Amino acid sequence: MAALGTSSSIINGQLVPQIRSALFFPTTSGPIIQGVPASPAQSAGGSSGSGMSSNAAAAGANPWSPVQSPVPWMIGMFIVGYLMLRHVHWGY
Repeated sequence: MAALGTSSSIINGQLVPQIRSALFFPTTSGPIIQGVPASPAQSAGGSSGSGMSSNAAAAGANPWSPVQSPVPWMIGMFIVGYLMLRHVHWGY
C-alpha cells in the first residue's frame, strides 16, 4: 500500500488507515506522458492529402452511391440490426 501513498496511524487505540489528501485533490489534469513524447498523427495517403479530399468530394456529390458513399450501407445495416434485434432478442 505504500505505492498508493497510504499509511496507518493509531487513533483512540485503533489502527486506522491514513490516506494522503493529494490522492483526492490532484495538482494535474489530463494524461501524463512520461518518456518519449507522443508522435504526431500519420496519414495513410502519404504526404499529399488529395486522395482523401477527392474521395470525400465524390461521396458528397453522390450520397446515394453504394460505391462512393457510406449512407446506403449505414441505412442497410440499421435495418438489418433492427430486424435482428426484433426477431432474436424480442422473439416476435
